[in-house]
Amino acid sequence: MLPQTPNPLPRWTARNWTARNGITVAVAAVLPLAIGLGACGESADKAAAKSDDTSSGSDDGGSDGSGDGGDGGDGGDGDGDEVMGNIAEVATDLCDEAPPTGGGEGGERVDGQMQQIALTDFPDALCNDGTPASIYVRAATNPDHSNKWIVYFKGGNQCLDWDDCVNRWCDETTLMTSLGHQPSKHRDGMMNPDIPTNVFGGWNHVYVPYCTSDLHSGTGDDIVMEDPAGAGPSFTMHFKGHNVYQAVVELLEAGPVSDDGTESLPPIETADLVLYSGSSAGGGSVMFNLDRFAARFPTVDVRGLVDSHGAPQPEHFTHEDSGAAATYGVNHLEDSYLNSYQPLWNTVVDESCRDANPEGSDTAWRCSNTGYLAINHVTTPFFIRYDLLDGNLGTPYLAPEPDGAGATHQAFSTASI
Repeated sequence: MLPQTPNPLPRWTARNWTARNGITVAVAAVLPLAIGLGACGESADKAAAKSDDTSSGSDDGGSDGSGDGGDGGDGGDGDGDEVMGNIAEVATDLCDEAPPTGGGEGGERVDGQMQQIALTDFPDALCNDGTPASIYVRAATNPDHSNKWIVYFKGGNQCLDWDDCVNRWCDETTLMTSLGHQPSKHRDGMMNPDIPTNVFGGWNHVYVPYCTSDLHSGTGDDIVMEDPAGAGPSFTMHFKGHNVYQAVVELLEAGPVSDDGTESLPPIETADLVLYSGSSAGGGSVMFNLDRFAARFPTVDVRGLVDSHGAPQPEHFTHEDSGAAATYGVNHLEDSYLNSYQPLWNTVVDESCRDANPEGSDTAWRCSNTGYLAINHVTTPFFIRYDLLDGNLGTPYLAPEPDGAGATHQAFSTASI
């Protein structure tokens, strides 16, 4: 069993629910999230406005837009005469201000902190702009916990179409590139060994930054992003989150060693317990890959932790004040899948769900719905926690129609538990 620790946030009120697969769900009803998806910015109207002044469009990164998106391609313009630029080469010129490329993950090297491994040996493990992804590791600092691991995937929303991705590049560039990644990384919470009450602090730590904008799930290579309004230029992007996951697994299998050689962790097959965790978009990695990860290491006790990811299932909105939540939920999830998850990201999902809902079927979209996966497919034990006041999870259901479903908080909370 996972060690028990006092709840550091006593203002939470929660109810637990155990489903057929031993799922435990905690829904925090009071305290807003400290780690969440975070809105990405304004609407795409700036693109057309700026195109009147210059020759290009502009955006700041919407949080949940589900527009038409771009078409898959090979990065060319179709006639072979010239190569289309990637997002870094094209979208930077669309920003009102220079995008924040500095101040990304980590800082100058500090003893005792997690140390960087650049994934340069894995050519498909790329950020949106084509820079190599990286991770951070620290060997167990408590000898009694040398066979216990936390593998954590960072969150940070997503981008679903041209508008989203341009806005995201202009406002949150560090979530799309590794250019700001530094040699050392400090992490608070469960991965902070300096908190005396943190029972996870002395474990082996593996931290996976987020620079792929695809819920850590994609395999899309040189995807052409086109402005559906025709106001801005096209560019290419990579959505390679699943390829980064695969690189991480291979490193863990071999025994990761930091680039500077100061942190060396044993092969993960020697572990007694691994907590595969993620917040927000990182929770997508947990749901899509938890069973796959556990099957890869069958002698290890693998558990999952999903923080701030997922939402109530449409069919659970039975409260009289649910508005159009049931129908809205289905339409929202299906549209995202059909317009972005598959044509742009080429997302890789839970295998048992894909077997039951084949690609091209009317129900294929269910496999990108992590709440559906939790209830119907994922069998490795895991724990889910999200906040009823998390705007990124709740707003689509709580906003008045037609922008949302018009459900009340009472209806949302009832559907959640």
